[in-house]
Amino acid sequence: MIVDADVELQISSVAYGGVGIAKNLGKIVMIPDVLPGEVILGRIIAESKAYSRAVVKAVLQPSPHRIEGDCIIHSGLSMASGSSVPARVPGCVYQCFSYPEELRVKNLQLSDFLKDICELSADPRPSPCHLNYRNKITLHVQDDMGMV
Repeated sequence: MIVDADVELQISSVAYGGVGIAKNLGKIVMIPDVLPGEVILGRIIAESKAYSRAVVKAVLQPSPHRIEGDCIIHSGLSMASGSSVPARVPGCVYQCFSYPEELRVKNLQLSDFLKDICELSADPRPSPCHLNYRNKITLHVQDDMGMV
């Protein structure tokens, strides 16, 4: 692919950290601020051997789970600095997801992380407040005997 080229991409999934995954000509393309199932017009901004990075120019077919984010820094500064790399606010990478879809995607990511270690016995509990609710988690683990 060529840097600064515009390509139409179908988002297949979202990786940890809220980066969408698509393929173009057999190569992985990573795009922030997209949801699974969306079709976007993206601009390739960087190339490496393993993957390309792109930014969204237009959402051609939005997900029914897409919402307008609440973070004015994340949405307002995406490309405002004139840089070819969008601004990233770590706590706001899922801002364009409805909260139920954010939970679903994060649960899939957690299950994928743990697939070789254990199986989740229950889905994580959602916060009653979907914004401003935490900045870290503490995982509690026990074995089959109930030992921590």
